[in-house]
Formats: sequence, structure tokens, C-alpha cells
Amino acid sequence: MYNLNAKKSIRVNAAIGIGYTEIRSVENWQKNLNPSYSQNYTYDKVDKSTVSLVISPKVEFPLGRVFGFTASPVAIINKESSYYGIGLGYMLGRISYKR
Repeated sequence: MYNLNAKKSIRVNAAIGIGYTEIRSVENWQKNLNPSYSQNYTYDKVDKSTVSLVISPKVEFPLGRVFGFTASPVAIINKESSYYGIGLGYMLGRISYKR
């Protein structure tokens, strides 16, 4: 954990590692020529799995000794696809010592 300012009111908890990702997708879409009471299209389901790089640091904003907010960007990168997002949350409990 790294403090970003002298007051220790903003800190970063760095997290990086590897993960296992399972991907399910559809391919080979074909229009069904007789769609009566059936699907309009036919397709093939494809299952893949791969190793991923996961980067998910957490920026913490403790507002007091027992409550604070977090923002955590996330990136999951592998040879098949990439996922990027952000999480917002709160911290509850003993999160800092008396200042």
C-alpha cells in the first residue's frame, strides 16, 4: 500500500497477477430458410480458454477511522480479448489508525 499524499487520505493498493479465462462465443451464423416455430438463425457454439494478465489497482479514500470510498480500475488482457472496467465501493471497519 502506498500513500499518495502526506495526510495519508489517499492511498493505492496495487494488484497484478495471472488468471484463467473461459470464453464462450457463437460463430458461423446461417439464416434458417424455414423459420416456422424454430430459430431464425442457426450457429455454432465455440468454447475457448486462455491465460490472462489481470491488473486491478485500488485507490482508497479513507474519510475517517472506520469509513471510506474506493475506486478500482480493472484490465483483463489475453490473446482472445481484452476487458476494461471500473469498480466503485466503500470501506467499513478499522481502516486507519488515529491521526
